[in-house]
Amino acid sequence: MRLKKFPQNAIFLGGTHSKDQIKRVLRLFDSHKQLTETLFQSYLVKKGKKKFLLAFNIYGSVITAEAVSCVHDKSVKNIIFIGTCGANAEVPIGSYVLPNKVRCYDGLTNLLSPKIKYVYPNKELFRKTKRILDKESPRIETTISVPTFFYTDKRIERIAKKYFAVEIELSSLFYFSKKLNIKSTGILVVSDTPKTFKKMHREDLFEKREKRILHAIRLVVRET
Repeated sequence: MRLKKFPQNAIFLGGTHSKDQIKRVLRLFDSHKQLTETLFQSYLVKKGKKKFLLAFNIYGSVITAEAVSCVHDKSVKNIIFIGTCGANAEVPIGSYVLPNKVRCYDGLTNLLSPKIKYVYPNKELFRKTKRILDKESPRIETTISVPTFFYTDKRIERIAKKYFAVEIELSSLFYFSKKLNIKSTGILVVSDTPKTFKKMHREDLFEKREKRILHAIRLVVRET
């Protein structure tokens, strides 16, 4: 399906997604039509009178940058990213984190702008997501975006431990969104902690993360 313009509001889902995961998310909406299937998959979704661009498989800094560029060309104005992070503190799996500042260490943004240390969400959209998640007691924290291979690099791992949580997309999202005059912010779901890292693929923990991601999508759609 080809559209000259996308809806103004987009939801980016971080990480990789199986067919079953995609089906579960699409069931939250009244209707959906697939738009693209390239590096990432995107759908036009509707809930009542509301329309969104919904993008899956936003994984790593490069695909994030590509996705931001693609939606900019189709008139998207707002991006809410929902993904997972590893926490460096022992907090409950499934906790929500709203990054108010992100350390650029992903390898792409700091290559293009070596003097940039931090990037930030759009203030207006950040306040909106904070209000949406108010009853969920989200943590407002500084996080760090790192390369996908960072667990094999002890130096990066040491730096990452200085921040509350670690993920691999948000610095790229915030950096390129600002360049292209798109408002963006992020909602992260804690997927693991130092004690649970080796158990993060356990089925019960996986289901807990998935439920929290679905809940966040429902809240965003309802309140946007």
